[in-house]
Amino acid sequence: MGEAKKRAEAGLGPRQVKMQVPLAQLDDRQCECGSKAFIQIYGLKALPGLYSPSGKAETMMLHVGFACLVCGKTKPLSPDDEKKLEEMADKKEEGKTEEKSMIEVVEG
Repeated sequence: MGEAKKRAEAGLGPRQVKMQVPLAQLDDRQCECGSKAFIQIYGLKALPGLYSPSGKAETMMLHVGFACLVCGKTKPLSPDDEKKLEEMADKKEEGKTEEKSMIEVVEG
């Protein structure tokens, strides 16, 4: 039997590991403009009463990421998400280029 299962049966939760992370040695994430100051961004979703714990329509707040205080550009929560967003933006730009070509063919 695994340790996690034994701990669960004994009424104990997952084992907590305490680490001291040397913050001075970690790299700062910064915006393309050079700023290292960000504010949190939240998205709002309408939650119908059918899904709401209270049975009434409510508004849900979803943490989306961070916005640069200097230029306002958004940063996702993790660097991996940032790479995905850049790839999506590149694909979107490619689609716009193809769309313009199609419009030119139709108009031309």
